[in-house]
Amino acid sequence: MMGFRDTTFCPARTCTKFDNCYRALTEQVMEDAEKWWGGKDYPIALIYHPEKHMDCYEQTKKEE
Repeated sequence: MMGFRDTTFCPARTCTKFDNCYRALTEQVMEDAEKWWGGKDYPIALIYHPEKHMDCYEQTKKEE
């Protein structure tokens, strides 16, 4: 499967490391993916339940 930047992104905005994480699924990443693909149906890989599956996850932020 082809995906944007050949990276699996993390949607965990509640993680303390989100703002500095290279895997963070930020608004900018989504905008760049849309431009790259030419529409909102861009292929992108996401980490499913990062709070359960990622050792780096630290929950301290409230859900936005």
